[in-house]
Amino acid sequence: MRRFPFSYDPMYWGAVFPLGMYAASTLRMMQAMELGFLHPLPQVMFGVGLTAWVLLFSGQLRALHRQWRTAGAG
Repeated sequence: MRRFPFSYDPMYWGAVFPLGMYAASTLRMMQAMELGFLHPLPQVMFGVGLTAWVLLFSGQLRALHRQWRTAGAG
């Protein structure tokens, strides 16, 4: 982490959408084709997508807070 620090970049939001869409489309395919063995996959991917969303949203809030704080001080 210290060697490669994570910093917020708006481009990361482009990775969150496909995670959610993969979860949703896998769920619908599982239901339409009655593939019950796929049941854990959409749940796991929903968790991954939600985690990514929360991390990015908190990173965005931190970046905005930093920006507002420096703008107010200047």
